[in-house]
Amino acid sequence: CIPLAWATNQRSVFLFGLDTTSDRILANMSDALVTTDRAGNIRYLNAVAEEMMEAPDPPLIGKQVHTFFDLEESRFRSLLDRALKGEELDDYETTMVLGEGVEVDVAIAISPNHALGRDEADGFVLLVRDITAKKREAEALRNHRDQLELLVAERTAELEATHRRYRDLFLSSPVSLWVVELTEIRNTLERLEIDSATDLETRFEENPELLDECSRKVKLLDVNRAT
Repeated sequence: CIPLAWATNQRSVFLFGLDTTSDRILANMSDALVTTDRAGNIRYLNAVAEEMMEAPDPPLIGKQVHTFFDLEESRFRSLLDRALKGEELDDYETTMVLGEGVEVDVAIAISPNHALGRDEADGFVLLVRDITAKKREAEALRNHRDQLELLVAERTAELEATHRRYRDLFLSSPVSLWVVELTEIRNTLERLEIDSATDLETRFEENPELLDECSRKVKLLDVNRAT
């Protein structure tokens, strides 16, 4: 966390809007930035935070920051304590409660804020990022994935039903039916460059061993009841 003691301890710097590099950096941040004292009372907000909380600066200063989030005070205090112990809280997701009960999904990063020259933190820095669009995109992606899974399940059920119908026809046919695997025979004939039935018959007559070899390569996979 960058040291922002001058933001929390010298609030007048921001209220008077001095033209400093730090002022401009904070003013142009895309995320909301809030600093508090150790008790969680707001000391400073940048412009994005003011707009997000939908209120001018003076009424917000001194308010408990957790009241703007869907967090009980005890839960928020535990997050602050974890930050003080050095735990990284970069993307704690919750909702921010705005005017008229409007809720916005946000991710909060919380870091202890140390005054210059002091080891003990005198407050906290909160970066608040609006993730509503991100959450909506994720939800849309989940819905799309669920739809695909549903379509795959329906198609699989249809294929299984078709397979069962053809299986029943195969088993109940009065004609003897065999299912055989001829891949090895095909490979043998391709290797011998046999390209016609006449050529094959001639080869078998000239070489009976070839016929025996091909017969042994027939793999019987299934037969029906008539067989």
